Amino acid sequence: MIQPGIYPNIPDSEYRSLPYLSQSLLGQFKRSMRHGQEAMLNPTEPTSAMILGKALHTAILEPTVFKTLYVSGPAGDARTKAYKASLAELRNGGNEVLSAGDFDRVTTMTDSSLSKSSVQSILSIGSAELSIVWDDPVTLVRCKGRLDWFNSDLAGGTIVDIKTTRDASAGAFERSIYSYGYHRQAAFYLAGAKVLGMPAKHFVFIAIESEPPYEVAVYRLMEAAIEYGELEIRNLLLEIAKCQKTGIWPGY
Repeated sequence: MIQPGIYPNIPDSEYRSLPYLSQSLLGQFKRSMRHGQEAMLNPTEPTSAMILGKALHTAILEPTVFKTLYVSGPAGDARTKAYKASLAELRNGGNEVLSAGDFDRVTTMTDSSLSKSSVQSILSIGSAELSIVWDDPVTLVRCKGRLDWFNSDLAGGTIVDIKTTRDASAGAFERSIYSYGYHRQAAFYLAGAKVLGMPAKHFVFIAIESEPPYEVAVYRLMEAAIEYGELEIRNLLLEIAKCQKTGIWPGY
């Protein structure tokens, strides 16, 4: 079992299999302790949106890996034997196969992102897909996180997260931050980095629109939002630790 530490080269599938508290599980535990326990014990398979998001992250942050691993699926009618045979051949080669439309979409969104000088600056130095494991110092709940990008030189240390969104404008993305719990994610990752001694002071989003013209915006999360996330996390961790001790996971 992986112990607390910083792990730069863990495959995504191995990271997902670690039975520790993640930022995505925090949202389930916020719904109810019973929902969180169910999500932790019986993780679901990645959705098509998650698979596409992973491909986009790889294309932007690890372009060499993307070119090696991902391929565009065959053209034609997916119901035909010829299509299915071509798809099986591509997968047998160890490739991650995206539909032709999704492959082009990921490529266009990547080009749009990397054309921004602010994105280029943020990603000029740093490490991609860092997995971190830590024990919460108060409750001793073991936690995990996977940082899209970590730039230790940017403003004293910055964690960067890529988000796809329908609307990357400031007002719309502010609403997304609260709706999807991105403030909790930021506070969670910054807390883990602090426990592990990583110089992380800021949390930055690269927000990429998922529809044409695939516009991109970069935002730094305000300290007040991070503090609010910390408060939510602290309450959730205390409740999770209590449930682990008693074995009782209440619902609504």
